[in-house]
Parts: sequence; structure tokens; C-alpha cells
Amino acid sequence: MTKEIKIILVIAIIIIIVGFGFIFWPKQDQPSNTNQPVITEPDNNQPATTTEPEVITTDLDMSRWVEYNYIDWGLNFKYPNDWEVKKMLGELVLRPKDCPEVPTGYRDDYTWGSAISFYRPSTPNEATPPENSLLYIEPSNRKDTYYKNGEDMIHKIIWVDGSDKKEKAMIVVRHKELTMEIRTSGQCLSLTEEIKFLDAMLTTLKFYK
Repeated sequence: MTKEIKIILVIAIIIIIVGFGFIFWPKQDQPSNTNQPVITEPDNNQPATTTEPEVITTDLDMSRWVEYNYIDWGLNFKYPNDWEVKKMLGELVLRPKDCPEVPTGYRDDYTWGSAISFYRPSTPNEATPPENSLLYIEPSNRKDTYYKNGEDMIHKIIWVDGSDKKEKAMIVVRHKELTMEIRTSGQCLSLTEEIKFLDAMLTTLKFYK
């Protein structure tokens, strides 16, 4: 085999290798498939969502519900007439009037049982987003749902608590620059019942500050 033939063979092999590399090399700048759903990127550590938030609704009869006006926090909402509200430090606790007291874990001591707790609204400068406390929860163990009520955005998170393996819920309401956290406890009602009452309360929630 002459020197010229060897050079030609080497060039041919190089051309073949380069050609296969061009064909099979991953395309980095290809546009995404336009048939895929549009995903809104997460904001403030919230998981991404692919749908427009629904308007929160309820099928409960609220004709006899009581209006509660809390001037200190600048908010107003309604709650069942057979429930009661208790003001605590930085917290509003709601429960059915027949909710039993719950043990504190200290000897024979009992405390006021609760169903739903509203926490004082805060601004971004005062506190980190409430959702940050649940960043450790695996996606498979939580469900995030987004709603709106007028101009207020509502983020509902239901997750399985690793300590007692029970489902729990946290609601984050955002009104302009304010953020308010609401939690269920499971001390008076089942999680399903607590969320049903809470959703109804949220349909009446109004901020006036």
C-alpha cells in the first residue's frame, strides 16, 4: 500500500468519525417542544405550577355564620356560629365550642384545643416565606394547590408529617405585601373537615389595611 493511499484512508476515516459525531452529538440549542404545557417558574420558593389558580369556593351553608373583625391585623372574615375565637400572642385560634381540651404532655396539664390557627400577617422584611419551613418535605409526600380570592393569592400545602405519619395542612395567603400563615391542627376535627371549614372562611376573608 503506497503512502498516498494510506493518507487517503486516514482522511476518509477522520471524515466518517466527524460525520457520525455531528449526527449523534446532543443538540444543546434546540427549541423545546411547543406541545409541552407552559410551566410558571417557582417564586419565593413555591413549587412550579402549570395552571391558572382557581377561585376558591365552598358548598357549606354560611347563612348563620358570624362576622369577625380584627382591627389589630386589619382583616375580616366569617366563622361558624357554633365555633369560638381566642386571641393569643401573634395568633388567632378557632375551634368548635365542643372541642375538648388536649393534654400538653406535662403531667395532668391540659390546654385549649384548636382546629384552625391564623398567624399575624407579616411583610417580607419581617419574616421568611412560611413555605420555607416545609422545604424538607419530599414532593411525593406533599400536595400544593393554588387558589385566588379577589386580589389575594392562596397557596395550600397538604403533607404527611414524618414524626407522626399524619396528614397536615398549611395555607399561605398573600395580600399585596402581606403574608399570612394559617394551619390546621387535627385536635378537634379530621383534616378533611378542617380544610372544608377553612376554605369557606377564606371565601369571606378581607384585608382592609
